[in-house]
Amino acid sequence: MPSPTHNQAIWSTKAATHSLGTTWQHTTHHIKTGFGIANNTYTSSPDMPLYGAGQGSVIACLLWALISTIILNMMTTISAGLHFESACGLILHK
Repeated sequence: MPSPTHNQAIWSTKAATHSLGTTWQHTTHHIKTGFGIANNTYTSSPDMPLYGAGQGSVIACLLWALISTIILNMMTTISAGLHFESACGLILHK
């Protein structure tokens, strides 16, 4: 049974995820190349939704670390774990 602290962490994560998703939905992206910043822009729309931070995003590495940490922590609480054993049975790792 998850603890109250665990439940609070889930709700905090849900609120943060919603906030980040809303920000991405309303962000206008500008394209910068070696020739300068292009006049054309793009944004998320119902016909062409954008997912994630995007390639080259400054925040992409941080988000990957945060999301993978949340997933790995969740897996350790709900998973029975893994059991590795060599074919000869002499090497065991839990």
